[in-house]
Amino acid sequence: MKVSRLVVPGRSRGTSAQREDESPCRSAPRDHASRWPRRLRRGPMEFVASCVIGTGVLMLLQPFALPIYTYSFVTTLAGTAMFIVVSKFPD
Repeated sequence: MKVSRLVVPGRSRGTSAQREDESPCRSAPRDHASRWPRRLRRGPMEFVASCVIGTGVLMLLQPFALPIYTYSFVTTLAGTAMFIVVSKFPD
C-alpha cells in the first residue's frame, strides 16, 4: 500500500490539504500560450495597435486633406480600444 504525504498549502491558498503527487485543481497548464498563433500574441498585436494609434495622430496633425483629419479621431480611438483588448492576450 502506497502512502502519500499530505501537503498543507499556505494561508494564501486556503486551509484545504492536497496530496503531493496530485496536481492542484485550479492551476492551469503553463503552455496555454503556445496554442495561440504567433501573430495573435500580445507583443505583435500591441505593436499593431500602437501603429494604428500613431497613424491616427499623424492623420490628426496633417494639414492637407480634410477627410483624413475627419477620420483621425476614429482611428486613434480604434487603436486605443485595440490596445486595451490586446493587453489581455497571453505573452
